[in-house]
Amino acid sequence: MGNEETSKNKGLKPEIQELTFYKYGCMVQVQGVKPVFDVKFHLNLKPGEPNIFAAVGSKRVTIFQCVPEGKIKVLQNYSDSDDTFYCCAWSSNPKGEPILAAAGERGCIRLLSPGTGECFNSLRGHPNSINDMLFHPRKPELVLTASKDHSLRLWNTVTSVLVAIFGGVDGHRDEILTLDFNIDGTRIVSGGMDHAIKIWNLNKPEILLAIEKSTRFIPKRHSKAFPTVTQHVPDFTTRNIHGNYVDCVRWFGNFIISKSVQNQIQIWKAGWPLQPLDEITPSETHSTIMATLGIEDCTIWYIRFCMDSMKKILALGNENGHIFVM
Repeated sequence: MGNEETSKNKGLKPEIQELTFYKYGCMVQVQGVKPVFDVKFHLNLKPGEPNIFAAVGSKRVTIFQCVPEGKIKVLQNYSDSDDTFYCCAWSSNPKGEPILAAAGERGCIRLLSPGTGECFNSLRGHPNSINDMLFHPRKPELVLTASKDHSLRLWNTVTSVLVAIFGGVDGHRDEILTLDFNIDGTRIVSGGMDHAIKIWNLNKPEILLAIEKSTRFIPKRHSKAFPTVTQHVPDFTTRNIHGNYVDCVRWFGNFIISKSVQNQIQIWKAGWPLQPLDEITPSETHSTIMATLGIEDCTIWYIRFCMDSMKKILALGNENGHIFVM
């Protein structure tokens, strides 16, 4: 029997699986910043450049650099005695230089230039706090914000133009906590305290025209304000996925991954399983849950999950300090 088994395996190479081991590097604590609400890496660095990330909390925005020795170096600090920062996002200006946007309690977007160490612009329009923000994946000058005022707003950071407002009669009825663009930036998904998740289409002629006009609009040369587009009706709305606050949503192809405070992450699709997104109308009420991921001790809101760039790994922390990797 042993000889037979040996002859069967003769000439076969054992399968080798590469394992990646992660180890704790170091910790940095910025005096006066507690709690830390958001941390974002700058992803558009050149090959070989050290990793850079920003952290926001309390009245401060701090930019860090991961140095080769496995330590963290503080590069810059920005502070505002009248604001509390909740979120931040990285992008680049037309010259390819990095910019960092940060916002929070006052509803004002601060645009920071790490290259010059200055706050070069502020965008005002939200009458209440900003809970989340994200730059467009294809148009680095556009940033989207989600607010306590029940609206999403799309801004052009180069011309300081408010391009579009998503909200109103059929919009969110309470604070919007989370948002995401799909991979090509044609759709938005948002979730909030009203237990609702909404999908908004950016490929509408009036929005595309407003985006195009915003790139050429110069406030000093126009006597009238920019004609901001308002979208009152989302393309899809559901309250059937979660029964409580929705504090994190992410696109996953044509599917959506969402989290509430009910110890579950849902992977689902708007409409019926084989129904294309383009065929879904605002009157559609059906949604299809594809999978449910159970988690533990995640019953307080504003705990978010994140995914790697290939959308293969999901990581989420809970109220007891445990981290789930799926």
